[in-house]
Amino acid sequence: MSINWPFAVIELLIMQVVLYEKPLPYSMIINLNLWTKPILAKRYYTKLWSLCSMIIAFPVEKDEGLNSKISMHFGRTRYFAFVNVEENKVTGFTVKQNPYEEHGMGDLPRFIRENGANIIVAYGMGEHAIDFFREYRINVITGAMGNIKDVTEAMLKDNLMVDESWKEKEDFKHKD
Repeated sequence: MSINWPFAVIELLIMQVVLYEKPLPYSMIINLNLWTKPILAKRYYTKLWSLCSMIIAFPVEKDEGLNSKISMHFGRTRYFAFVNVEENKVTGFTVKQNPYEEHGMGDLPRFIRENGANIIVAYGMGEHAIDFFREYRINVITGAMGNIKDVTEAMLKDNLMVDESWKEKEDFKHKD
């Protein structure tokens, strides 16, 4: 009998959550996701997602609570919103002003990491920022539009729609 190891590990993690009644840290899901996603069945991934705890960061145009709209430009945002999620429910929310009027390479990803985020959800973002987030093991979702409440709910229901062509828009084309 052969054992499908990724699925066996996932089943053990789910049993751990059920037995100890504590959410999984999101970093565990990301680490697992790095080597299982190509073969991971959607039902397992969705089930694990609903059991984890995480902080989702969003660059936002204005501080309007959960109705804040995602900023079109990650690097030019005035505020960042941080949404705490446990067991597929929003448990907390804060908005912080961008501490950098002029930022250097890596400043904003470091600020996001220092605020405990596991995921950054933005519309547009430069490749250098994406590389820093990967280095910090923070998942990057780009092409997201709308307000934080709707985007968070869509993420938690696993039906977030993103604009995959955001890089092709004139504002995001890099000029040499």
